Amino acid sequence: MLVVNGELPLHDQDAGSGRLRRYIELMVAEDHRVTFLARAWVGQDRYVVELRDLGVEVHAFDARGLRASGHAIPGFGIDLRLLLRRGRFDVAYLSSFDIAEQYLPDIRAHSPVTRIVIDPVDVHDLRQRPGIEVAADGVAPAAAPRMRLREAKIYSQADLLVAVSEDDSNALRELSPDVPIETLSHVHGEVPAPSAGSRHSVAAELVSLRRLFRIAAPASFVARAASWSPPAIAMLVRSYIGAFAEHDAVTLVVPVTPAEPDVNAVGALLVRAIEEAGASPEHVPDIVVMPCAEDPPLPSRAVLVDASSPDCPPTADRTVLLVTVPARSISASAPASEWTTAAFGQQEVDVAGPRISIIVIAYGKREVTENCLAALERDLGDRLGSEIELVLVDNGSRDSTPELFKQWSSRATLVELAENRNYAGGANAGARAARGKVLVLINNDIEVGPGAIDALVEEVEQPSVGLVGARLCYPDGRLQHGGFAWVRSPSGLVPFHLFHYEAGTLPITHATLEIGAVTGACSAFRADLFWLVGGYDEGYVNGWEDVDLCFQIRSAGASVRYRGDVDIVHHEGATTGQRYNENGNPRRFFARWGSMLTDDAPLIRDALGASLSPISGFPVSEEQLDGAAVRVIGAVAGLGPDAAEARGVLRALQHAGIDVAARTIAATWIGPSLDELRWHDLARAHLRAARPDAITVSFGDHRDAAVGPWIVRAGGGIARRPEDAVAWASCPAVRDRLLEQGWPHSAIDLVPPAGIETASGLGGAGVLFLAPTHDRRLTTALLAALRHLGDTPVRVLPSVRTPDIHRALRDALPHAELLQPVTDERTLGALAAESDLVIAVDPTDTFDRLALTAAAAGAAVAVRPDGPAAWVLRDLAVVVDASALAFPSAALGLDHYDTALPARRSRAAAVLQACGTRSTALALQRLLAPQGLSNTRAA
Repeated sequence: MLVVNGELPLHDQDAGSGRLRRYIELMVAEDHRVTFLARAWVGQDRYVVELRDLGVEVHAFDARGLRASGHAIPGFGIDLRLLLRRGRFDVAYLSSFDIAEQYLPDIRAHSPVTRIVIDPVDVHDLRQRPGIEVAADGVAPAAAPRMRLREAKIYSQADLLVAVSEDDSNALRELSPDVPIETLSHVHGEVPAPSAGSRHSVAAELVSLRRLFRIAAPASFVARAASWSPPAIAMLVRSYIGAFAEHDAVTLVVPVTPAEPDVNAVGALLVRAIEEAGASPEHVPDIVVMPCAEDPPLPSRAVLVDASSPDCPPTADRTVLLVTVPARSISASAPASEWTTAAFGQQEVDVAGPRISIIVIAYGKREVTENCLAALERDLGDRLGSEIELVLVDNGSRDSTPELFKQWSSRATLVELAENRNYAGGANAGARAARGKVLVLINNDIEVGPGAIDALVEEVEQPSVGLVGARLCYPDGRLQHGGFAWVRSPSGLVPFHLFHYEAGTLPITHATLEIGAVTGACSAFRADLFWLVGGYDEGYVNGWEDVDLCFQIRSAGASVRYRGDVDIVHHEGATTGQRYNENGNPRRFFARWGSMLTDDAPLIRDALGASLSPISGFPVSEEQLDGAAVRVIGAVAGLGPDAAEARGVLRALQHAGIDVAARTIAATWIGPSLDELRWHDLARAHLRAARPDAITVSFGDHRDAAVGPWIVRAGGGIARRPEDAVAWASCPAVRDRLLEQGWPHSAIDLVPPAGIETASGLGGAGVLFLAPTHDRRLTTALLAALRHLGDTPVRVLPSVRTPDIHRALRDALPHAELLQPVTDERTLGALAAESDLVIAVDPTDTFDRLALTAAAAGAAVAVRPDGPAAWVLRDLAVVVDASALAFPSAALGLDHYDTALPARRSRAAAVLQACGTRSTALALQRLLAPQGLSNTRAA
């Protein structure tokens, strides 16, 4: 079912929207697959979530359709033609006359098999009559005939009209006498707001809707044969059952001409063929055997199935078969998939093929390809080449790569290209040879880790998902790819890799995101959708074709996702031929998509709680003799636990009056959502030069940047002690880990997390759950534990707003409030100040700054064992072992936390005494004095 409306159904604001929402609920309850398209939408996120919670695929803003109708609307828009071909809709429900006037012609043109139901909501011809009778200026009487003609033209093209009253029904009958009308007379009554996931039904509504669906049944298939011999009928039945048994949505008409045996004889042959096919009656849709003349008449939007020669090959043209008279035919000897593709105009997919096909494309560099194949074999074992199809594409290599591929010939399909057809050409050649329903495309410079292939396939098989890309790392562990985003620059919009050069341990990069585009170096996509959009555009030369494909797939109404919980190494550029910005690639891309592009600040804000960094383009300051005596190096302006602690250390040093410079190693476009003053302080520190012999406080292995004394800030273990380095361990457990790794005791100082700042509050708002949504498994276990809360108010603050978090909450905590992710500790502190208990047990929050900020605001906190928060708070915290992944409610501290004001004050005092900006400023001053920092106060 495709439902099109001017906006989302605002069911709690007007009766008409409530009626539409009710119809959608009933469609879902009747097990129909529903897609909702809103022409225009502003600020209606809640209604999008509600529909998606029902299982509806939602496209909330048809920017392309608005532009086509003359509105200057920016932004990405679906391609209705592709959406129709992908959706293969049986019924399109068009709500209102103006929606029908805009969308009906395209639906008829691009999906003739779809039956169209128009719900006018109000019949303009009927509503205008009282005004015409009293009008004195002649304007209304002149306009009325034009509107009447427009309505008659559109309504007469429908397969069914829906009226809301007998008056409307009569008016519609005058306008379109040949179109059936269904009157739902009760709908203008007050409609109560439905609850998410509601499956109740009202008998009258359900009967009306079922009648509507029956009237709007999709196309018939009419069979033709020179003779209805048993082989012809057997082949016809096998194909028909395979094509449509699951949907029970079409009728097969078997016409019997005077030259054939009688109808009963053909019917008996059909029954026998059904039995021999092993199909039970409930798996066989309607088959009608009917006498007819020599040339059977074809109903409109029927598909003619040619069974005249069971041995004949399938017809060459499989994508534009009959949908209107006169008909083209499809052979009954064709596989079942061709019946469905004939009806809906789609590319053939081998329904008998494997679930997964892996395609590896190589152009030279045999040793790189060997590593790629070895990694696949380590991950998949004997499944590779048996259960999972392997397709190897030699893209015109000039080395011994063809010989390597021949060694795999017993387990792989080989595709040898005489010349290098670039990435797009090689990928398309491999996809044509593949038989899988899901295609996984891999560059030969990729090394997949354990479970990576299965994770990508699992994600792309989710409803409405069309393509999935992967988290890619460089061999040294830094992030290479976390999805594409767009940022506005002086020269216009430019793409960038999310998290580029960030540490591979950054927790949020392990999440799943719905995103605009991903790299094609390692991606999975549905084969039918890949061919629906035409595959890769071979006009691109080794660059931009992957982004173009993502945009094409999104145009078809499917989503593109990034999957971060996989380990994949990309030796980027190891294979020659990469010309990302040459050969007219950007020009080709922007000519096609430029008008739809907008910057991704909303995505970054909504999914990550972050912002585009105002200092991402700052130059690295040169060292100067009169520069700062201390510098802080790491992801200072970035996201994640190390970045937050780096800013805390920087803040404490500045509070102590120490002249300090900052340097962000990974010049990411993304940073935390800080206020203007804090960004100003960060900018000043980044513009400040450091002395050549400055003391370096490092987050990560950045020894090459340090000449003077070097201090490593440790939130976890450090496997190798750099020469002469000192470690600031965040808690005793980290110190013990360093000692186990060979660090001398004299080189380790205990330094709790620094620069914690927040105001305390009185609580009263219940539980605040800091959900580590970058870790699916842990979040699922924690949500299951929180089911025991009963009526306790719960707010959920996710680390990342993942595509499935709404569904997870609906299943586990349907009454919980989902908040926007935050990256500013002051915002977190304000939420915690309102809360009674904050659950902050994420083991990847290495400095426990989330838990400590919550405690500083006075809230009771559930924390992980042996971390800085457990050390600082001691018996003031509830310790939870997150590694167990099985949490009774008591283990989360839900039965014994103190909300009294004295307890809140004690927690806040404990954190500020150990971790507050003032206290850590004094501690850092003392620690740096032995390093020669006695006379380095800022002027």
